[in-house]
Formats: sequence, C-alpha cells, structure tokens
Amino acid sequence: MPLLAALAALTFTSAAIAQEAGARGAETTAEGVEDAPEREAEDRVDAAIQLYIQGSPGAARDALMLILSEPELAGRREVLSEARVWLGEVQFVLGEHAAAQATFEAALRDDPNLRLDPFEHPPEVVTFFDAVRAQQPPPPPEDGPRATATEGPSLLVTVAPGGLQLYNGQTGLGAAVIGSVSAMGITCLTMRLWLVSHDDKPGTWGVQVEGDEDLGRQLRAVKTAENTIGMAALGLWGAAILQGTVRVESDEAARGPVSLVVGPTTVGLNVAW
Repeated sequence: MPLLAALAALTFTSAAIAQEAGARGAETTAEGVEDAPEREAEDRVDAAIQLYIQGSPGAARDALMLILSEPELAGRREVLSEARVWLGEVQFVLGEHAAAQATFEAALRDDPNLRLDPFEHPPEVVTFFDAVRAQQPPPPPEDGPRATATEGPSLLVTVAPGGLQLYNGQTGLGAAVIGSVSAMGITCLTMRLWLVSHDDKPGTWGVQVEGDEDLGRQLRAVKTAENTIGMAALGLWGAAILQGTVRVESDEAARGPVSLVVGPTTVGLNVAW
C-alpha cells in the first residue's frame, strides 16, 4: 500500500507539472501570435528604409505608404511613428515638400514631443521637421499654470541655411537659400578638388605648379573664382540668418500686449489685456 500511494502521488505530481508547462507554452504561443503582426510591420518598415538608403526612394515611399494605410496597425504607435518619420524624409528628398509637411504634422499630432535624431537624419530634414514642429500649436500643459513664454527657434534652426525662413513660414525663400548655399558650396568643393589634383607639391602650403605657365594661370583663375563664390555663399548665409532673426523678433513683438499702430494719418499704441 505505501508503494501504491507513492506511485499515485508521483503520477499526480507529473500530471500537474505537465499541465502547468502546457499552459505556459500555450500562453507563450498566444503572445507570439499576438506580437507577430507588429514584428512583421517593423521588418517591413526596416525593409523600406533599406530601399531608401540603397537609392530607391520612390519604392521606399510606396512601401511606407502601404504600411501606414493598413487598419490593423492603428494601435501600433511606435511602428506608425517610425514609418511616418521616414516617409516624411523620403518625400522631402523627392521634392514633395507639401506631402512631407503633412506627414510630419500627422506624426506630431500623434506624438507632440517627437524629435528627429540629427545623427540618424540629414541636417536639412531635421531643419525642415523642426520648422514644421514650430508651426504646430503647443500641447496643453498637464499640470501647473499655463506657460506664458514663447519658445524660440533652436540653435540648429538658427544656424542652418534657410532654417529661420522655414521657421517663419517663408517656405519659398527658405528653399531658395538652401538651394543657393548648397549649390555654391558644392561648386567651391569641386573647384578645390580640381586645384588639389594639380598640386605638384602636396606637402607644401597652397597649390604648387612647376613648369606650366598656362596651367598656373588657370589655377589662379579658379582659385579666385573659388574665393569669390565662397565669400558670396557666406554672405548669403549670414544675410539669411540676419533676416530670419529680425523676422522672428518682429513677430514676437507683434504678439506682445503692447504694439505700435501706424496709419496714414495717425500713430498710436494698441494695448491688449
């Protein structure tokens, strides 16, 4: 009898352990099935990003738009946020600035505190995103009194070519500044590479050419053009920063409680409270 009781107890214990292990396995399987769509969506977003990085922005845009259109991913906020950020960048690179703005606005509506990593995204995309974010209404404070100070443009927006113009809503002027400064910078870089390629003494200061007067004259002319274009680019860059700063300060002054009103025949103060 003691032996039979021990065998019965052992059988009961083994059955209980097997039942518990089966329940844990079923729970793990259910969790894996539940997370499978999200992992699949993440893999598809990563594949679309690879298409963009490998030089196929059009295909990447179509893939990301397809992911964002699927209703079963409506609750996957992290996946949707990443897809929107990269879709906005791809649209910006393709020149679809209005679509990129709408995509970034949708991402910011879902997450008002969203920021782009400047080490992961190009500076012009980060500048454009910050300009879009600056145009969005600030989210209401969760606790405490309502903030009265207005947040100004970030340092990156201020120093980036055309950043302040995009921040102020001057999209056309901002795009013109970005294009002009970038074109002049690329031109200067191309001239510099051409000059260095004809340097007979790379270890010495400047570009040295021996025994070819015609080539020397060409190099001096290209050097002069490089300096002129470079100074013009810096001048345009500085003028854009100055114009944008003045515009920001004037807009902030106009939003103040006291403003100056100038009419054809009258001058007065407008006080709001």
